[in-house]
Amino acid sequence: MKKFSFLVIPFILLLGLFTAPVNAEVSDDVEKYEDEFSDLSQKEVNEKFEEINEKYDIEEEFSKRDQAFVKMYAEPINDESNNIKPMATESVSESKTKNGVTVKVNGTLDINNQGVINQSFGANLKTRTTKGASKVNSVKTEVEHNAYGIIGSGGIGKTYTGKLTNSGKNNDIDSSKNYQANAAYAVSTVTVTVNHGANKQFTVNYP
Repeated sequence: MKKFSFLVIPFILLLGLFTAPVNAEVSDDVEKYEDEFSDLSQKEVNEKFEEINEKYDIEEEFSKRDQAFVKMYAEPINDESNNIKPMATESVSESKTKNGVTVKVNGTLDINNQGVINQSFGANLKTRTTKGASKVNSVKTEVEHNAYGIIGSGGIGKTYTGKLTNSGKNNDIDSSKNYQANAAYAVSTVTVTVNHGANKQFTVNYP
């Protein structure tokens, strides 16, 4: 089964009593929807997470189908030795050229579990316009972070959403945000939006 790399990663130490219900439900839910979700491309996975994030409010339980999708494309809270994975760092290196303009983004995304409900996410990214800068009107770099955790009697829902942004033809993000949330999984994405020429636009995305 395909994994969602850093876009969905094990993220928080839940209380021991929460861990068992999440793992116990995985098999039944995933088997029911496995055929539907098993052959998605990276773009389709990204689009599905966008749909889920827009569809639900914070602390709203997902449908069984959407819960199954999150579980399928997430790593478990614990590793194979049943140890908590409190920290994760992922390297970012993406670029795109369109209409004579090249924009690159490089750096790292970081997630830090600081306790049962204390979390943080951060980024150290450099976005550079390396070609066609004179054609560029604006460049905006955005890191969006969503956390998913236990809702109600054991379902999964979105428990936090936050963003880091900066703008400029050459811009940097070197910051982090702390937050408190019950979270079992997390999704972090990078979107660089480039406006150029007469109402032309393209994006550089990670993953």
